[in-house]
Amino acid sequence: MEGLNNMINSTKVRGWLRGFEVSRPEVDNVEITHLQYADDTLILYDADEGQLKMLRVILVLFEGFSGLRINWRKSHLYPINEVHNMEALNVVLKLEHCLHHILGCLWGPNLSHMKSGTMWLRNVKRSSEDGNHNIF
Repeated sequence: MEGLNNMINSTKVRGWLRGFEVSRPEVDNVEITHLQYADDTLILYDADEGQLKMLRVILVLFEGFSGLRINWRKSHLYPINEVHNMEALNVVLKLEHCLHHILGCLWGPNLSHMKSGTMWLRNVKRSSEDGNHNIF
């Protein structure tokens, strides 16, 4: 999973993939593009078709370089706030599940400045039969 981490970080540095800024008044802003824990990966980005196409390229390249198989049927897009083009975004990743309002993430008293975005969830597990990896 370190390879996927490096690929996402490289696209973030080049400005091809943007995450969400998290900040407090007394601390500098931090941009979060992805979170990984054990065999779970959350990728956070703007609700933008161009960024989703970049994410698809990253995942297909990761699949080719790592030898891991991506199970797109078990991958999901979760909207954060109001995302008007969820069907179009699902088509880019060729996902079957389209969730419209699962995460109404509202933080803080003044939410007019909040941007919308999407989160992509993956789960990586090792197959016990042949030692191959499957990404769900």
